Amino acid sequence: MRVERCFYGPLGFFAVGLLAMAAPVLAQSSDLPRVHVIATGGTIASSASGLIGVEQLLAGVPALRDVAQITFEQALRVGSSRVTPEDWLALAGRIDAVFRDDPQVAGVVVTHGTDSMEETAFFLDLVVGDARPVVVTGAMRSADAVGADGPANLLSAARVAGDPAARGRGVLVVMNDEVHEARFVVKAHTLRVQAFASPESGPVGTVEAEGVRFRRGSAPRPGPFDLSGVQALPEVGIDYSFIGAPGDALRRATESGMSGVVVAAFGSGRVSEGQAAEIGRALNEGVVVVLSSRVGSGLARDEYGGGLASGGRNVLSAGILNPQKARVLLMVALTQTRDMGELARIFLHYS
Repeated sequence: MRVERCFYGPLGFFAVGLLAMAAPVLAQSSDLPRVHVIATGGTIASSASGLIGVEQLLAGVPALRDVAQITFEQALRVGSSRVTPEDWLALAGRIDAVFRDDPQVAGVVVTHGTDSMEETAFFLDLVVGDARPVVVTGAMRSADAVGADGPANLLSAARVAGDPAARGRGVLVVMNDEVHEARFVVKAHTLRVQAFASPESGPVGTVEAEGVRFRRGSAPRPGPFDLSGVQALPEVGIDYSFIGAPGDALRRATESGMSGVVVAAFGSGRVSEGQAAEIGRALNEGVVVVLSSRVGSGLARDEYGGGLASGGRNVLSAGILNPQKARVLLMVALTQTRDMGELARIFLHYS
């Protein structure tokens, strides 16, 4: 028996279903943990005929019946380069609702494209407060490719979401049998199935034949940001450093009234002359500027002297966050405050 209902929500049309014991796709034991799957599209759902739906996606992983009781919904059906901040807000709202309405749900799996997976995972990590795990997964190969990795990733993600040891660890990304924390994980290769890595920490765990193995305990997490009542996130841009960079994104932010800009600086915090001038103008206009690095790992700070953080300039450090994640944190933080001291505390705490 398959119980299914549909409703219209902030993301549009949701199909919500329950794969019960006699379901034609999965036969499941009521002794297994209940895991809710929210599908958003991406390569994991990509085929020559288009993006497949969540039911077809789940049907391709019959081993799920041995891992969890699966409930599901189709939230989006897009490549992750098309995901918007509005979609983030709606997705977080749906996850909160799942946890609020069903205390028996062990965890949530979000299937997602890999292009912006690290950003969506980090956003959810900042705003979802329930201790139960949210696990984001996807695929580097399309659903109809030879050697498709999506089914194995989805199965591993469901195992992690149903594991009690995953509670309290925040949002996790599961790819290629590795478990990564949302704050640290990055997409490090454009094509390989082992595309995701955590340069600053390494994976927090692995998914083995015997079960999920976490390599270290869960660290205390900062409290989530309360976005109740937030209808739109502040607009924040990224200005990239390169030889002769004029600071175009910084200039646009100043001229358009954008809330903030993240600078993807050289090394650990150097910028071009053009960027330095535009940073000064942006600060004078009240635009919040955050210093990150284009390198990919390591702290962003003004260790050379004479850069952004010197001379009394009120520029925030992104810490270990790469530019895209620093942007996510700034967007969320600006919904709470524009006080520079409080923003600095937030970046120190979360990065």
